[in-house]
Amino acid sequence: MLIFTAFDGFLRIYNYSNMKPLACVKADFGAFNCMTLSKDQKLLAAGGQDDSITIVNLNNFSAFKLEIHKSFISQCRFFQPQNIKKLRREHLAKLEKMKKKYNSPKKD
Repeated sequence: MLIFTAFDGFLRIYNYSNMKPLACVKADFGAFNCMTLSKDQKLLAAGGQDDSITIVNLNNFSAFKLEIHKSFISQCRFFQPQNIKKLRREHLAKLEKMKKKYNSPKKD
């Protein structure tokens, strides 16, 4: 598969061997800024200027939008469950460090 976006607001998916179009998804507004494949390469996520993330199932080319953002999307990625646990641990460690720093008694 060949997958690309353009400033016309379309995400296009082609069969790489014969260059026949397989699917085309239009952003509600503007263009897509970024995209990523899931590790198993079954899902594609694309974020754009319409403040949403579009998820495309690459098996049947069905798509749906996640309208969860209030500004342009410039990065998107899939996290594996083990990565989420690691990120959570790192985040909690940073929070604890910040608590210690800002809750410590002030020195005169």
